[in-house]
Amino acid sequence: MITNGASVELGHTGGGIINVITKSGTNVFKGSVFYYQQPHPLVAKRANGSSLPNQSKKQYGFSLGGPIVKDKLFFFVAYDQQKQSTNFPILPSAYDPAVAAKYPYFTSGTNFNQTQDGRVLFGRVDYQMTNAQRMTARTNYADYTGDNGTSSASYNATGHNGIERMLLRSTVASYSGAFGNNWLEDGNLQWAIEDTPRLAKNNQYPEIQVYSGGADFGGVSYLPISPTQVQRKTLEDSLTYLYKDHVIKGGIEYNDTSVNQIFKGNWRGVYVFPNQAAFLTGQWTQFRQ
Repeated sequence: MITNGASVELGHTGGGIINVITKSGTNVFKGSVFYYQQPHPLVAKRANGSSLPNQSKKQYGFSLGGPIVKDKLFFFVAYDQQKQSTNFPILPSAYDPAVAAKYPYFTSGTNFNQTQDGRVLFGRVDYQMTNAQRMTARTNYADYTGDNGTSSASYNATGHNGIERMLLRSTVASYSGAFGNNWLEDGNLQWAIEDTPRLAKNNQYPEIQVYSGGADFGGVSYLPISPTQVQRKTLEDSLTYLYKDHVIKGGIEYNDTSVNQIFKGNWRGVYVFPNQAAFLTGQWTQFRQ
């Protein structure tokens, strides 16, 4: 970790710099497998003695690396997956039989499950061209789905929530080499793209907010949101010359980052009712859009 005094190719960075070296294959085949489970009965209670919501968490994966061509070409792959579900109770005002009778399309259950499910896949290939030159290519894939992930509030009816998604793809190619006793070269080429769509559980109705002991019904006012897309293309190459106690560096960098996001606040419309009685009689006091 570098917090100050960064070298010239990192000098434009405003904060700290973290350099991470990913695993790579060797001349020996090696692998690992893991499994982790967190059953709810083993989850400790809060300091005040109350219990946390019912939950289930599992995480598992593997890694494997080794030679493709001994002393020349190596591979490494890793996979990690998580499945997590937490159950949240819903306030009685959200599943009031009177509401279900008056507005059947706002009928709610008594609880809901919020998921946090994700997968990560990593692959890397190393080619040792000579004793002084090496090429590396690596790729990352990650996805995430959070059903009912927009909110865990107990005053939301089951339809008043969203699905949070994420999809990431990244590929990097690198070259490093030494020429003679004085010259070093490092080059990197990267392409990465990240999509974060946010989907609605209810696409038919506006948002209904009932104050004073009520609940929220209908769709979430700002969902769905078109996927926010972040795309980055980077090309950089640097030369280093070592002369006695001196280091001279020079190079080029091209960085193209684009962000595309559309956020429409309250575009579905929001009806506000002062209490449950007003909601049952259709007497709203505010409308926002």
